[in-house]
Amino acid sequence: MCDSIADFIVHVDESLEDEDMHNLETVIRMNDGVISVGSNEKTSHLLMVLYNPELSRGSHILGSIKSQGLHAELVGF
Repeated sequence: MCDSIADFIVHVDESLEDEDMHNLETVIRMNDGVISVGSNEKTSHLLMVLYNPELSRGSHILGSIKSQGLHAELVGF
């Protein structure tokens, strides 16, 4: 188990269908250190990501989202 956990919210500009959101969550989970990814049905354009900051950075995870051709930004940074 890791000693530290960090989290952030990602705002995805595009509206995604359920399958596309599931695929995006899968891409995010493939990043080293990602512990959990999830969104609320009512605010599906917002994703909460929990990760181990000793293994990854929020900017790196955001890059993996953008590499899918999506426009997104970290919220609150």
